[in-house]
Amino acid sequence: MLDSYDLVYELQGINKDSAIAHAVQKDAVQNSMDAYDPNNSDQWTVTFELATTKPCYLAITDTGTFGLTGQSNLDENTLSSLSYAQYKNERLSRFEALGYANPDPRARGARGQGKFVFIGTSKNYEMLYETLRADGVYLVGHWITQKPQPLMVTLRGASAQCYLQQQIPQIKPLAKIGTRIIIKDPCKELFKAFDDFLRPCDLARYISETWWEKLLEGWKINIRLVTQDKTLKISPPKQYKMLSADPDMYKLLCIKNEKIVFNNYQNLKIKQLIIAYWPEELPEELRGIAIQRGGMKVMTYDVREDNEFITAEHAKHIFGWLILNEAAEDQAKPYENPTHYSFKKTKGSLMQYLLGSGGWLSRQTRRFAEEQLGLVPETEKKVRQEKLLTRIVDYINTLSLKLGYTGGTKIAKSPQDREFPAEHEPPALVRIHMPPFVLPGQTRKVKYGETITNIRARIINDSDVPIILKFELDVKSPARAKTLVGTGKKQIDYVDRILLEPHTTSKWYGAYTLTFDKADPPGKHTFEAQITALDGVQKGEILHRITRAIYLEVDPEAIGRFQGFDFSDFPEPIKKLKYYTDEEEKGLKIHINAGHPTYKRASEQSEQVKSGTPDPMEDYLMTIVMAVFVDDDLLGEAKLQEEKLRSLLSKDDMGIAETVLKHSSRKQQEMLYDALNQAAKCKTGEENQ
Repeated sequence: MLDSYDLVYELQGINKDSAIAHAVQKDAVQNSMDAYDPNNSDQWTVTFELATTKPCYLAITDTGTFGLTGQSNLDENTLSSLSYAQYKNERLSRFEALGYANPDPRARGARGQGKFVFIGTSKNYEMLYETLRADGVYLVGHWITQKPQPLMVTLRGASAQCYLQQQIPQIKPLAKIGTRIIIKDPCKELFKAFDDFLRPCDLARYISETWWEKLLEGWKINIRLVTQDKTLKISPPKQYKMLSADPDMYKLLCIKNEKIVFNNYQNLKIKQLIIAYWPEELPEELRGIAIQRGGMKVMTYDVREDNEFITAEHAKHIFGWLILNEAAEDQAKPYENPTHYSFKKTKGSLMQYLLGSGGWLSRQTRRFAEEQLGLVPETEKKVRQEKLLTRIVDYINTLSLKLGYTGGTKIAKSPQDREFPAEHEPPALVRIHMPPFVLPGQTRKVKYGETITNIRARIINDSDVPIILKFELDVKSPARAKTLVGTGKKQIDYVDRILLEPHTTSKWYGAYTLTFDKADPPGKHTFEAQITALDGVQKGEILHRITRAIYLEVDPEAIGRFQGFDFSDFPEPIKKLKYYTDEEEKGLKIHINAGHPTYKRASEQSEQVKSGTPDPMEDYLMTIVMAVFVDDDLLGEAKLQEEKLRSLLSKDDMGIAETVLKHSSRKQQEMLYDALNQAAKCKTGEENQ
């Protein structure tokens, strides 16, 4: 029986030199709580008393209980023939037998096994038990397992008192209704549990951690060191008291009275789940989530279970509890280990649903870590970072495209040396004009059920001759997906013959709207508008084509002049730079110094950000991107100074107008300074005109 308590030695915060005392207090208090009598005029208490003088003993006394009611030494056949109420009342026979179950489904103890821990922690395997009942009966029993004939007949009245005095002269018989367990000649571990009595001792810590819920409710448990005449009243841990009194002071996840949807069982509820972050390191025994039943802590749920991204350091600050309602506790009790230190997570059981791998509590712990601590798994952290970078690059490219800039531009030393791509050459004489679509979000990502509006186009003929055209406006599905209408495209508009006189503009075709549904494959969808000549020397040629891409249920790729970011620790002599830029074939790449103190600070703050709140890393990178954009712009065409930009920014919710103006002002001052320097050199003849 004692071997089954080996797991006690592995508990968090356990002193292995006193570990078995944890099991003693747990079984003792649960037995007394199960015997609580609401009609007893005495307040319920349990007191642990250690006498270190010969004969040594540990006495565990309760008041406010029934005591050991019923008859002595009823056999199993007799007990099994009784009604539920009668069987429940036969506490004495069930205690004497040491093996009969408690019939009360709400009882904390159930199998009668716990009493063996009292016998097993005596050096001679001896246990006395004493009770005073409401009917005035006083009883004493004694288990002496080392001898062939233990005292099998419980003594009563005066003979019982006399026998107790012979065994333990220092103890006076019970004067209040209740029960006393006396462990004669306790083992070394029980003595150790009382060391540093007022520190408090190990036993006080074990009781406080196990029975915090009942202690908060006002149930009283005391420890007394007889030989020093000192009594210590046990209190719940300060962390539980302070959290209960003022929960708003802490990073917290709180769920109350939430229905458990499981196997069609009715009325199962999470009475309360609390997960909290304590600013200081917690005592080891309080770390993790206390899984409660009947006001008793059964086990600790490790917050890193299935959530390894919660660091070991963070785990030192996280505690809380899970309390089920009565219906849910009834479902949990059959899976509780007989020693009351764990739950079996049998397949299909409520405990597997709640505590199993990837179960309900694992998901709530993950939610707490993400929302309250800003912690995410490495894989999700990488995805989140990729989405952040994509969002920034896509945003700045969208802005630059609206201003007329496109990708592949090289930044030259001066506007005169600037190289312009084909898109900046004079526009075609016959062309399509298609304004930007109105998209549901800030990026080109569109979800099922969202609508794109303002899909329209017109045709401009700036040539000196009339022209006959065919106009088509389609949206093409991803090449890898099934075709949408058998042709791989949806036709939005088609005009087979348009006559445009010289220097005229056609009417608008549209505006159309388009909503995607789940019949459309996810991926890149391309809007394509094109005009084809129907007469003249160019007959059959496509004169102009415009394409616009949107991304259905996937993140958009970055397009435009900014290709993206690269992160690394800069070497000497550039280690003090925050960033530098590099022109590649696909566009401008911004190299970020991951070793710069400002980057490290933004990164640390980003780690702690809650879901749905601004990310400091996004602000940091956006500021750098805008600085690069402004420098590039003012060395080029200075389109950022146009009223068009102000109009664009007025509709923007990224809050970058101030950043643009700040960088613009700085760059203009630099350029003005350079210009004045140049003029001064010319004037003094240091440089030819």
